[in-house]
Amino acid sequence: TSLFCGLMIAGIILFTASCGSQRTFQTKSSPTGFRKYIIVEIPDFKMSSSSAPTDATWKIPNEIAERLKKEDIFTGVSRSPVSINDGVLVVDGTLDFTPAPWYERIVATQRIIAHVRFINKSDNSIIAEATFEGTSKGGIVSGGLYFAYMRLADEIVDYIKLNYSS
Repeated sequence: TSLFCGLMIAGIILFTASCGSQRTFQTKSSPTGFRKYIIVEIPDFKMSSSSAPTDATWKIPNEIAERLKKEDIFTGVSRSPVSINDGVLVVDGTLDFTPAPWYERIVATQRIIAHVRFINKSDNSIIAEATFEGTSKGGIVSGGLYFAYMRLADEIVDYIKLNYSS
C-alpha cells in the first residue's frame, strides 16, 4: 500500500506541475471596452508559420466561440461573416507556434501564441490588440498541444469578458 500511495502522490504532483500557465500582453487597450458590440465574429485564425498544426486555426476560434456563447455576453457569436457591420466586433487572430521534434513533445512544454486584433467591423478600426500565450507543461502527459489550445482560448475569453465589463 505504501508503494500505491507513493505512486498516487507522484501522479498528483506531476499533474499539478504539468498544468500550463497563462499570459496576456496587451499592446493596445480599448478606451471604451467592448460593451457597445452586440455581435462577435470569430473567423479562422491565420498562421505565422507553415510548420504549425493547421487544426489550431479552427479549433481555437471554435473553443472561443463556444465559451462566449455559454457566457451569454453578446447577443450573437458567429464563426462566419455576418451580413451587418454596425455593432460587430471581429476577433482577428494570428497564431505563432515553434514546432518541436516528436520526442521533445512527449515531455517538453507545448506553447502556442496568438496575436489578436479586436476590430470594429463598421469602420475596420482596431479597437484593441493583445498577445496571448497558452502553454502545457509536461508534454503529452498533461494533454499536450490540445491543452495549450484550451488555455489560449481561456485567456482570450477572459480578456474579452474583462474588456466588456470596463
